[in-house]
Amino acid sequence: MRYLAPLLLVVMLLAGLSSCKKNPVAPKPDTTTHCDTCTTDTTHKHCDTCNVDTSHHPPPNPGDTSSHVFTWTQSTIPGEAGLTGCWVFGPKSIYVVGGSVWKYDGGAWSNVTPVDSRGYSLVGALSGSSVFAFAESDYWLTYGFIGHVINGVRLKYPFGTDTVGFLHASWGTSSTNMYTVGDGGTILHFNGTTWTRMASGTTKNL
Repeated sequence: MRYLAPLLLVVMLLAGLSSCKKNPVAPKPDTTTHCDTCTTDTTHKHCDTCNVDTSHHPPPNPGDTSSHVFTWTQSTIPGEAGLTGCWVFGPKSIYVVGGSVWKYDGGAWSNVTPVDSRGYSLVGALSGSSVFAFAESDYWLTYGFIGHVINGVRLKYPFGTDTVGFLHASWGTSSTNMYTVGDGGTILHFNGTTWTRMASGTTKNL
């Protein structure tokens, strides 16, 4: 009896590996079998996460995901040890945040770090920041304090660990309707003029 449970487990695993999982969401356009996972297509059966079937010209069903058609490349930014934020405006306008803010124009990276409201450079001072953007001239940096960057100038709002706890991330529908979350259940809302604290019902870090 002591071998019964392990034996049943092995049988169930083998049965699961040998069967094709049906996709309960996607409709079947024909009578062929549609699967969630497979490796090769030898019987005109198209799956959601397998390579493109080159026996068809063009393939009759490309599937739900096209992750296999991407070619991934690694890009290095000299002097940056770690990046903590990324925002894509388009293939020739990608912003990343490390110690500084960098822009990729489709061919090279350039430093576009904003200055603060007094005109001092923030190069190297933004480590840990997350980014939420509406445009290249209108984006938000959050890490402890909140920084709204307008046309290359970062306006730092007076919220930090001494007032509402450490702040981690921001989101909004526009720069006049922003939400920021942080430690101790902190949620802040900005209406374009005034910041108000919202009740979150928790003291956990957000």
